[in-house]
Amino acid sequence: MDTLEAVLPLKSADLSRSAILRASLDRFFPRLGRRWIVAPDGIMDVTRRAFPADAYTVISENALLPELHPADERPPGWRIQQMIKLAIANCVESGFYLTLDADVICVRPIEPEDLFIDERAIANLEGPDHREWYEASGEILGLPASARNHCVTPAILSRDGSLALQAHIGAEWVRILIANNGWSEYALYNTFLEATGVYDRYHVVVESPRFYGNSAWYPDQLAAWDPAESFASGGPLFTVVQSNTGVTAEAVARRVKPWLDVDLPTLTP
Repeated sequence: MDTLEAVLPLKSADLSRSAILRASLDRFFPRLGRRWIVAPDGIMDVTRRAFPADAYTVISENALLPELHPADERPPGWRIQQMIKLAIANCVESGFYLTLDADVICVRPIEPEDLFIDERAIANLEGPDHREWYEASGEILGLPASARNHCVTPAILSRDGSLALQAHIGAEWVRILIANNGWSEYALYNTFLEATGVYDRYHVVVESPRFYGNSAWYPDQLAAWDPAESFASGGPLFTVVQSNTGVTAEAVARRVKPWLDVDLPTLTP
């Protein structure tokens, strides 16, 4: 298979947290290909200093999504990050790419080949049960919504599948998504592939390996989160300590220190 590239949408508040992800990828996924970092214009300099140029390519949100101008029509940051995960298909050279967020941590050794079966990317189901995402996505696409719940970030997307999705929505796909609410990037992507009969061309659904598990998605889950379980052998490939739990990057770094050597510099834009 060819190289697997990756994309990480980033905002200013994510800079310290992303150091944990960087350390985990360096240790456990060294053969991951070009890693695209997409950040707002205002933090480009500090982002470039944080990510070594030999492994990371830093580009601005506005360069990737020029439709984000003018600023008074700019969607919320989390919505921009969803569009980035689709739009990066116009930049990557690999047939598939890995989507990441700054609060993702890689917790075991991964080779690119581990994520494919017969040149199809593995996929997991039983993700968040947000049927509203699929219903809104189906309406935008004019297609029947996927009846399945697909897992979310981290995931692998097909470059050709994402480009075909953009073409289906239309040349103004970014503006169309900005003008609509309720959708998600994965609901759009998976609904489109399934409804057009090409999902099995790009993906194979597996029970194991799981992309993520033993995660803390909400504040009330944080106290019970045991990082030792995440790093134990035989489990999921990634864990997620969602940034909206309120835990600081420093606190997460302390808890994963037995497994990861994380340098959390003070980053000032």
